[in-house]
Amino acid sequence: MIRAFFDVVTATEVIEHLEHYRETLQEIQRVLKPGGIAILSTPNILNLNSRLRFPWFGYWNLFGPLPVRNSALYSTGGHINPVSAFYVQHSMLDAGFTDVRWDVDRVQPSSIPKLALLYLPIRLFGALAWRREVKRFKTIDDANAPLVKSMTDTAMLLGRTLFVWGRKA
Repeated sequence: MIRAFFDVVTATEVIEHLEHYRETLQEIQRVLKPGGIAILSTPNILNLNSRLRFPWFGYWNLFGPLPVRNSALYSTGGHINPVSAFYVQHSMLDAGFTDVRWDVDRVQPSSIPKLALLYLPIRLFGALAWRREVKRFKTIDDANAPLVKSMTDTAMLLGRTLFVWGRKA
């Protein structure tokens, strides 16, 4: 069994094709050397275009109705698992990665006017939701607060592809 063998493991546009991406992250953690880095990318389902598509169509951008009983499901078009930045980061932290961070590749120009129009409501309703989660539901704590806060970061709202990386302790 290979253990602690690699300095870097990348999964470029992979996790959205996997049924069990958390187990994959645990395997990546297992095969990395101490101090090794895992780098992942996936479609950013939290950008404004994707968020605005979901209420009307029920699917995130790049994720749509899948064929039933079709082996082509697992082709390059088979996005079966939309994973948001929160859950990718959370999964990496749960797998034992440290110094987990994220970024996006580029701004989607079509998201800029939407952000100009929706910036204040996002900030207002985001603050109200944050307060309710902290006070009423107690779901935000010191450990997950930075992850939750990133969900309404301007780069997250405008970015096309999400990159997340972490280091093995």
